[in-house]
Amino acid sequence: MRKKFTMLLAALLACVGVMKAEVTDLPQMSTEGDIKWYTIKNVRGNAFARYDGDGEAIKLTPTVESNAYLFYFTEGTTAGTYKIHNSANGLLCAAPNSWTEEGLDWYIAVSGCSSHPGLAISKESTLTAAGSEAWNDYQNSHKSVAWYGGNDAGSTWEIAPYE
Repeated sequence: MRKKFTMLLAALLACVGVMKAEVTDLPQMSTEGDIKWYTIKNVRGNAFARYDGDGEAIKLTPTVESNAYLFYFTEGTTAGTYKIHNSANGLLCAAPNSWTEEGLDWYIAVSGCSSHPGLAISKESTLTAAGSEAWNDYQNSHKSVAWYGGNDAGSTWEIAPYE
């Protein structure tokens, strides 16, 4: 009986299919009462962004260990932008090293670095120009997030649902 149930369940799942987010999919907006949690992982650094307190640079670490590594997104004040919230403090990302009640509007789009598919997070809509101030694992440090052109591999991020 158990074998038949397992086979039936497997067949059902095969028919329904499993929807998997691609690395270039934009995150879904959260609403009050419907929070969608995400991790933000740097492709070059192969490490996750972690909130370390206001005034502290966003650090990158290899594993997700607490809610300091979880983020959610709401609609920005400018069309097509996001506000980034962290679950550890409830504040919004104002810059890679600052979290406030207001935060900043962030553009999230496919990275300008075509050899590293993923998303880029920037204060500006142009992600391919040097000096576009995209989030970056600066000089491959794996330790903190700074600013660099969106066409650099360190500006590529995987924003993945956390389950």
